[in-house]
Amino acid sequence: MGLKKSLSHRGLSVPQGYIRVDRISGGKLIGFNVEAGIYSDKNQPQPLDVVSTAFEFVPGSDIYSQAYEALKLLPQFSGALDD
Repeated sequence: MGLKKSLSHRGLSVPQGYIRVDRISGGKLIGFNVEAGIYSDKNQPQPLDVVSTAFEFVPGSDIYSQAYEALKLLPQFSGALDD
């Protein structure tokens, strides 16, 4: 699971950009933080960069789905498509 979007990253064009959740930390009481790698494509093992954002837990929802939805709210990933 991941997000795909044509990106411009540090002046480079990344036409097959892939955003994948690499780590989720935190807890239901304090909230969660997602760290996601930005990859040049789906098959790359090393990220070009890592971004993070906080999100709150919604009971009854899948934590990974929530993490990806939180990433889509970041301006650089708006319009990203689920993959």
